[in-house]
Amino acid sequence: MREELDPALEPVLQKQVYKQGGRSLIRIGDSDIDYNEAFRFYLTTKLPNPHYLPEVCIKVTIIDSNPNPNPNPNPPTPTTPTTPTTPTTPTPTPTLTR
Repeated sequence: MREELDPALEPVLQKQVYKQGGRSLIRIGDSDIDYNEAFRFYLTTKLPNPHYLPEVCIKVTIIDSNPNPNPNPNPPTPTTPTTPTTPTTPTPTPTLTR
């Protein structure tokens, strides 16, 4: 399932701002609205892994604020450490002399 944004947001996402009479305006629907350069637009979702179309991704910055970067519900179990073995010294090989 792909997530979609309302087409009415397009002027905001594209920052289609224009000047008229010394004012910055943006057209949303049938209305011209004053635009403030300090305006920031944030969208959030409760979906654990939303998928947006590439056409949306090029217009926005997506930030994954998921505190758990590993979405695996069954993480691997840690292994039990083995007891270190003491190194053994090799037994000398007997040599034969004549």
